[in-house]
Amino acid sequence: MQTCGFSSLYAWQRKNVTGPEFVLHDGPPYANGKPHMGHAINKILKDITLRHKLLQGHKVHYVPGWDCHGLPIELKVLQGDLAKQSSLSAIDVRKKARDVAVEAIAKQQSVFRCWGILADWDDCYYTFDTRYIKNQLWQFFHMFQLGLIFRDMKPVFWSPSSRTALAEAELEYNPSHRSTAVTARLRLTRLPEPLGAHTSEEVFALVWTTTPWTLPLTQAICFNPHLQYSLCTLDSSGCAYIVASELVDSLRGKLNKTITALATFPVPSVYSVGIVVGSCLSEASYQHPCCPEVELPFLPGDHVNVTKGTGLAHCAPAHGPDDFLTALKHNLAVECRVDRDGCFTDEAPGSLRGLPVLTKGTEAVLQLLSGDILHTENYVHSYPYDWRTKQPVIWRASHQWFIDTDRIKQTAMDILDIWFDSGISWSCVLEDKVADLYMEGIDQFTGWFQSSLLTSVALKDRAPYRNVFVHGFAVDDKGRKMSKSVGNVVDPVDIVQGGKNPHKQPALGIDTLRWWVSSHATQHATVPVSQSTLQDSTDAVHKLRLVLKFLLGALHDYPPLTTREPESGDSFALLDQYMLHLLWELNQQVVEMYENYQYNKVCATLVNFVTNHVSAFYCHIIKDRLYCEHESDPRRRDCQTVLFYILETLTGAFAPVLPHLAEEIYLYHPHYTGSRSVFRGGVVSPSPHWNRAHLLQQMNTVLELRRQINKAAPTPNTWEMEAVVFSQGNVFTTLQVPPTISINSAVVH
Repeated sequence: MQTCGFSSLYAWQRKNVTGPEFVLHDGPPYANGKPHMGHAINKILKDITLRHKLLQGHKVHYVPGWDCHGLPIELKVLQGDLAKQSSLSAIDVRKKARDVAVEAIAKQQSVFRCWGILADWDDCYYTFDTRYIKNQLWQFFHMFQLGLIFRDMKPVFWSPSSRTALAEAELEYNPSHRSTAVTARLRLTRLPEPLGAHTSEEVFALVWTTTPWTLPLTQAICFNPHLQYSLCTLDSSGCAYIVASELVDSLRGKLNKTITALATFPVPSVYSVGIVVGSCLSEASYQHPCCPEVELPFLPGDHVNVTKGTGLAHCAPAHGPDDFLTALKHNLAVECRVDRDGCFTDEAPGSLRGLPVLTKGTEAVLQLLSGDILHTENYVHSYPYDWRTKQPVIWRASHQWFIDTDRIKQTAMDILDIWFDSGISWSCVLEDKVADLYMEGIDQFTGWFQSSLLTSVALKDRAPYRNVFVHGFAVDDKGRKMSKSVGNVVDPVDIVQGGKNPHKQPALGIDTLRWWVSSHATQHATVPVSQSTLQDSTDAVHKLRLVLKFLLGALHDYPPLTTREPESGDSFALLDQYMLHLLWELNQQVVEMYENYQYNKVCATLVNFVTNHVSAFYCHIIKDRLYCEHESDPRRRDCQTVLFYILETLTGAFAPVLPHLAEEIYLYHPHYTGSRSVFRGGVVSPSPHWNRAHLLQQMNTVLELRRQINKAAPTPNTWEMEAVVFSQGNVFTTLQVPPTISINSAVVH
């Protein structure tokens, strides 16, 4: 790498390349931990993109960065022991977090550079730099002046295990989570007039919830104004209950009780003038389950449905988005009685104070309200977890900074969380430039892509990027996310250098890793890392190296002065012209694939071309000319000329994917012997004059003739045979070759 100038290439091209600039802005990875397969996928795909652009004459701009703030680094400092926070001040945590970040950056950067990543390694950006922070605060203040940022209380995903708010992108969903779901009754204190005529008994509203710990925090019961409700009795309880009419039958089975409907009332009520004026339930009120003296309202809510439950939902504004919106609409107080640790605060009922809501707090609520809980069940459903601690989260209202996306022509408010730290990076790194490309994992649609877009539109009235490309996530061979606890982590460093046990984990080299990324990371949302896919990549690189080795050997006595551009091509054998046409065609296809980020197709196309057109076809057929003709015979020099262009075209085609191999070719190339760099000097591109599509019909006919002769031959050694071909009509016309062109009899031998 040092011999070929990998480390100095970025500075060289910034100074010497005069073509249009291509800007790729780096989404900063967290500065914690060692490089993993996600890093390999992301950095290598970016490098393939940049190297292709450089070979196409672009000056590239790519400043790598690191996100040095946030939970991942703080948790690393605390090593999972949150009790350490009691002995560490905020300043202590920040200092230790910076040390962790600096160490991680050094390790990651060293590995990235070994992978051959082309970047401005001398001027990376770090979110803990003073310059970066000053810019960030200025941009924050600017948005505040524009009225785009405000502070408010709103329920957000909250991780008790991490003691912080989480963005959607920081969640993972457990499809097998078990919640304790309850059907509870809440006593009405005021009946709507139509209901009083049907019963003189106590009336209760039945609510169903998967978060029974929120029942002591209830502030309203929501009904759907478009549903019908029934007043029912359960067995001979002496009480009446309100439930959605559509759910009476399902409740009968769940509660295993005889349910008798006393009355069904339409909601909403429609008066004779045809105007909907609201439900009779809006006239009702109920008693707080823990504070009998507190009377609470019934409120309409379109979020209430009949897919499950009772058709009534209690409302705890601090602990759910629908509840919060209902509270805003009806001026309910948003009071949070759950602290940062996920425990009930001192404002909660006495027996609940200090208890964690998801465990002992839930048990205490069930005990406290046992007289009003009619049914308890284990409910299995998808539930959000903190992706770092692997623990369940809750909805919890807290004071947060928000971006008013409605002002930026969006439809909702977004929490101004840690994503702002990296989302403002464009203003520090790009200055007045707009990135041609953002390239990150698919999860960044709700993360860095979004925060970058929001801040840039707010401050610049434009997107910070022209194009976005997303790649997949690395998973194991069973499709599972890689995790230390599962023991299925594949280390990219071990792929390149080998693991502790070289027999089980042999060193496959950087070419294999880069080929694997190019072959698998751009077409699916998940990217399986398996022994078979890695072996396929190793085999593909090996095939390529064998052919390249043959080409270099065949050119060892090929003087540069004899190299002639086959511009007219008329003096070349038809076979040579055909091969040059295939090279021109290959170059066109590969460039288009690179431009469309179809790197998997680049790899597949190159393997097919090398295996079938170069190795099995052309190199096989020209061996007589290459080995038997006199050294300087024009026919031998012609095939060497074609071999020279095959080597150049292939090198240019795979160089973005395998830059180490490409530079190695030029180190041993008899014309260059290390005096030329692929990415500094470029490769000899196929000439437009090689495009001779009219040869295809002739050669396809010849190749079909060859196939038929080989098929009919009594021996596989067809070189021992002679064949006389009879043809007529179009085939005869096609096979007629001008006398100045040799078809090369070896084609049909």
